[in-house]
Amino acid sequence: MDLEKYIIKTRNDFLEYSFYSKGPNGVIRKVAIFTPIEAMGYHYYNPGFGDWNGKEQGIDDNIVTNNNDTEKVLASVAAIITEFCSHYPESLIGIEASTESRMRLYQMKINKYWSEIQGDFKIFGQIESGEIINYEPGIKCLKFFGKRKLE
Repeated sequence: MDLEKYIIKTRNDFLEYSFYSKGPNGVIRKVAIFTPIEAMGYHYYNPGFGDWNGKEQGIDDNIVTNNNDTEKVLASVAAIITEFCSHYPESLIGIEASTESRMRLYQMKINKYWSEIQGDFKIFGQIESGEIINYEPGIKCLKFFGKRKLE
C-alpha cells in the first residue's frame, strides 16, 4: 500500500513504535506496543495502540482524537505491523479493538485494502462462535489474526 504515513520511531527491540498525529486537535503522540499473549492455545503478539498518556505512562486506547487523519494513522499502524513482522517474521499478530465501532473501522479498512494485504499476509478471523477461520471480506469478525507470508 502506497499511502501517506507519519514518520515512525522504534525501540531497538522493535516491540515499541511511536509517531505524532498532526491535525486540528494538535500534535498527539501515538504509540504501539507489541505484547506477547498466550490464549486459546495460541501464542501471538497484540499490537496495543493508542494515544500516549504521559500522566499514566501508558497507552489510552479508548480516547477518540478526531484529528482528521484516520487514513494516515491507520496507514502508519499498518507500516508498523509490517516493520514488526520483518524483525519477527514467524510471529502471529492478533488484533482486537477496544470498541465495537473501532473493530468495524478496522474491518472496513482490511476489506478496502484486501488485495494488497493478502499478497503479504495470511489473515484469519475469530467469528462469534469463537471459531478461527480463514478471513474473507464480508465476514464479521471479533478479532483478526495475521501472519506474514514467507517466501
